[in-house]
Amino acid sequence: MFAVLNRALVLVFFLVLASFAWFAIGAIGTVAGLPMGFEVWLKLWTPLFQPLLGVFMAGAIVSSLWGWWQRQRSSL
Repeated sequence: MFAVLNRALVLVFFLVLASFAWFAIGAIGTVAGLPMGFEVWLKLWTPLFQPLLGVFMAGAIVSSLWGWWQRQRSSL
């Protein structure tokens, strides 16, 4: 189970990085007056990127707690 969670977190991490790159490129394009997808990114913020960030944060917390619990259990 722990390996599956770690693989899922790695995938979500790279999706978060890609969404940040899209945001940065879109914001720079908007400042420069070029349409580079910033409006699309804004429309996807609530239905896609916020849940993605929530899953990433929750997964990181669960992964940390799982590792702590495993260390506590193995030291007994």
